[in-house]
Amino acid sequence: MNLSAAIAEQRIQQAIDEGALDELPGAGEPLALDGDDPFMPTEVRMAYKVMKNAGYLPPEVKTRKQIAGMATLMQAATSDDERSAASRRLHYLMLQLQCGRRYTPAIDAAYFDQK
Repeated sequence: MNLSAAIAEQRIQQAIDEGALDELPGAGEPLALDGDDPFMPTEVRMAYKVMKNAGYLPPEVKTRKQIAGMATLMQAATSDDERSAASRRLHYLMLQLQCGRRYTPAIDAAYFDQK
């Protein structure tokens, strides 16, 4: 155990002995884990919770959302040009998801400037 953990444990035990923690709300009740994934490894659970609270989405999830949006856009397209552009974008996003690579704006801009 490192020094900071030992000091924290000592202070927590001191507070327990003094009764400072006796009147806390929820004392003696199980913790409400607010939808934590029980199948997620415990060593990464807190990191994922922090990222979720910060609004972070993994690149794969962002790509999947874009794919869903592109499919809707293709159905709403009114011209062949719009439909073709949306189809190219959809195929690109599906390829990106399969390859698992991160978004690279320089490559993507050159890809979409093609006609």
